[in-house]
Amino acid sequence: MAYLCRCIIVQGREQGIAWPLILIMWARICRLSQRFNRLIARGPRAPRPRKSPRKPTPEPLFQPEYRLPTTFNWLGQNITGILAGPSLARAELAFLLDDPAMTTLIAANPTIGRILRPLCHSLGLARPRSLYLDSDITPTQSPRPKRPNPPKPPEPPNNGILPRPTPFAPGNRFWPPWIKPRTTPS
Repeated sequence: MAYLCRCIIVQGREQGIAWPLILIMWARICRLSQRFNRLIARGPRAPRPRKSPRKPTPEPLFQPEYRLPTTFNWLGQNITGILAGPSLARAELAFLLDDPAMTTLIAANPTIGRILRPLCHSLGLARPRSLYLDSDITPTQSPRPKRPNPPKPPEPPNNGILPRPTPFAPGNRFWPPWIKPRTTPS
């Protein structure tokens, strides 16, 4: 993830992205990286129950000029290129998440999922099954049987004759209203 943080700065500047946006992206990925490293070093812990309900977030005093994008693959859309940092980080993260040891670590320490889910979203990587929350997984339901389509009415026989084309003339619905028909002097 340190490589990804360096690539955001270098390649973002090369591609002409505004400095405030580069710094916002860099700070977000660096924060995720630091949290991930701390959790791996600390090891799994039992979740603590929340003592008090969450406080509502206050309204911001002003709207910032630059905001972090929220679309799927926002990092890959902003820092582009085949050898760009997001492309390589996406491949490395996919390889890491496919590793059975990582799947066991995520199962033992579900807090890691809180870090890897936004990282997968920002890199455009589909979440593996191990990163789903219990509330995200819906019980498999048997699909409803499809109603059969009503039979089409039989078409009238045309005996090989094509339908008569509509003439292109004034008064026809295909005649442009701005073209006036010619009048012959009498």
